[in-house]
Amino acid sequence: MVYLEGESLVPYKRTAVDDMLKSVMEESGVHFKGNHTLRRTGGRLMWQQGVPIETITSIMGHEDIRTTMRYLGINLGDQAQAIRAVAEARCQMQKVAQNVPLVAVPGV
Repeated sequence: MVYLEGESLVPYKRTAVDDMLKSVMEESGVHFKGNHTLRRTGGRLMWQQGVPIETITSIMGHEDIRTTMRYLGINLGDQAQAIRAVAEARCQMQKVAQNVPLVAVPGV
């Protein structure tokens, strides 16, 4: 993840994140595998909620969108879901268009 330093986004060092997570685990009593798992989960959740991949890439401190896509495990299932969503939206638009009455425009 990144933090704001002045006017720049700077990635946390791995050890800094590990230290923060260790503190959170000790205080909360909730244990997890480490920052890599949390980063993947956080990024994946953002992706599933429709956050643009460019934004996730920036938040994660990656220089290349392809790195983020591999990191998040974007796969054929995600792609198929996106295609289904577009197809469903298009069907809804067609249904709405079919129910709109035609209105005569004088002089046309």
